[in-house]
Amino acid sequence: KQWYQRRVRGQEQEGQFHLEQARIRSEIRIKDSRENPIDLIAYYIYNADNTAVEIMGEPLSVVDNLGLDDLEDLQADIRVYMDLDKNQTEKIFWTDLEIVCKEQIRLVNARMKVDQNPRNSINAAVNGDVANIFKGKTSSQLEDMHKGIQEKLKKQGPIDVSYWENVATQAHVAISRTRLQERHQQITKKKDYVARSKAT
Repeated sequence: KQWYQRRVRGQEQEGQFHLEQARIRSEIRIKDSRENPIDLIAYYIYNADNTAVEIMGEPLSVVDNLGLDDLEDLQADIRVYMDLDKNQTEKIFWTDLEIVCKEQIRLVNARMKVDQNPRNSINAAVNGDVANIFKGKTSSQLEDMHKGIQEKLKKQGPIDVSYWENVATQAHVAISRTRLQERHQQITKKKDYVARSKAT
C-alpha cells in the first residue's frame, strides 16, 4: 500500500512539473511575441490579474475567432492541460473550454457544408433557434434545463427525439460557455477591485 501511495505521489509530482514547464514555455512565447492561442489562455487562467485580462480579454473571444486548423490545434493543446492540471477548479475550466472548442469545430465544418450545399442551411437555422432558448440564463439555470431535457428523453413519450437530443447537446455546450463567461466576470471584478485598492 505504501509503495502504491508513493507511486501515486510521484506521478502527481511529475504531472505538476510538466504543467509548470508548459506554463513557463507559454510565458516565454508571449514575451517573445510568438504566442499561440493556448499560450494566451494558459497565461490568462494561471495569472488572473490585470495583465492577463488586458493581453487576451475573454477566452471565448479567442476560440470564436479561430479557423478550423487553429481550432483543432487548440483542442489538442487544451487536452494536454486537462490531463496535467489536477486542480478541480482549473480542470472544470479546461473541460468547459474543450467542450466549446469542439462545438466551434463542428460549427465551422457545418458552415463549410452550407457553402457547399445550401440545403444544409435548414439545420443551421434550427440550431440558431435552439441557441436562442439559452440566452440570458445562468449556468445553474442551464443545468436545470439540461436535467429536464434528459428526463424528457428518458420518458420516451410522443416527442421528436432527434430534436430534443440536439437541444440537450446544445444545452451542454451552453452550460460550458456560460460558466466560462461567469468566471471571466469574477476575474474582471477582482481586477477592478485590486485597481481601485491601489488607487486609494
